[in-house]
Amino acid sequence: MCRTILCAAATLLAVAIVQPATADDYAVCLHKGGDEAIAACTRILTLEPDDPTPYANRGIAYYRKGDSKQAMADLNEAIRLDPEFADAYQGRGKVHQGNRDYDLAIVDFGRAIRLDPKKFSAYHNRGFAYDAKGDYDRAIADFDQAIRLDPKSNVTYFSRAVAYYNKGDFDRAIADFDQMVRLDPNVARVYDNRGAAYYRKGDYDHAIADANKAIRLDPKLLSPKSVAAKPTRPRMISTTRALTTRRR
Repeated sequence: MCRTILCAAATLLAVAIVQPATADDYAVCLHKGGDEAIAACTRILTLEPDDPTPYANRGIAYYRKGDSKQAMADLNEAIRLDPEFADAYQGRGKVHQGNRDYDLAIVDFGRAIRLDPKKFSAYHNRGFAYDAKGDYDRAIADFDQAIRLDPKSNVTYFSRAVAYYNKGDFDRAIADFDQMVRLDPNVARVYDNRGAAYYRKGDYDHAIADANKAIRLDPKLLSPKSVAAKPTRPRMISTTRALTTRRR
């Protein structure tokens, strides 16, 4: 059973001697996505039906295609074959999260963390699930740990900023958006959302400055479709929507 790239590479070499086509299938199953990965993983499983890795990778490919039912079936099978497969729990947690089954997602992310305590993505995803449930303190604790494991993860600073924002701690939200600007000063949504935090604080000068910066980076933020769209994260309003409403 192969749960690591090194293990898969060794299997790939062994298979290449006997069946050259399968070597390509393993590379595609491990590193690609979509129908190409699904087909490659399926071919591998006809030869190695007890290998959990192709089930897990195929499950993730199905999940990314929006087929949560088939994704869940494959990830369940991967876990049945190897109950200590951290990536499979992580993948199943993402499927639960996509289905808004946040409690089940939290359980699976927790299992992944127990099996691999340095798994950055499991902390981040569990934090996202806690945030969606409104448990902002636990969300922030998980984002803290994810940032300790990867201090340059822009996406985790954004997620923690959202949790602080949802909690009403706008100063800390702004501080995390500031860190994102230091890591990458050219992301429109950072200014857009930092401006939202300034707006909620009543600091309209900074809110307008950030809105203007966001619009310069992405003029589509002021399109009617963008203004009418739902927020991309729970309860996070955009500055452009707030200012549009304020000007009416």
